[in-house]
Amino acid sequence: MNYYYFDPENLRSNDGLDVIFQESGSDKDTKDHSQPHPSGWSYHSYAPIYSLFFNSIRHDTLNLMEVGIGTTDPRIQSSMGEYGTS
Repeated sequence: MNYYYFDPENLRSNDGLDVIFQESGSDKDTKDHSQPHPSGWSYHSYAPIYSLFFNSIRHDTLNLMEVGIGTTDPRIQSSMGEYGTS
């Protein structure tokens, strides 16, 4: 199994992905989380992590699909809330 150490200093730069996420209406941007997302979704801060993983191919043309697996069952620890937004 491969492991990767996430240095917090490396995660502070996201190479503008947060702007792309904001402009496209993603819930994954790093905008000021004290303000509600226009869609009503909860914010996540995935831009720094995505930048770390994909920076080496950032200028390549590719098709990418993200599959999020979660539950709306509040009894389960990884629940996203009743409407899948928290």
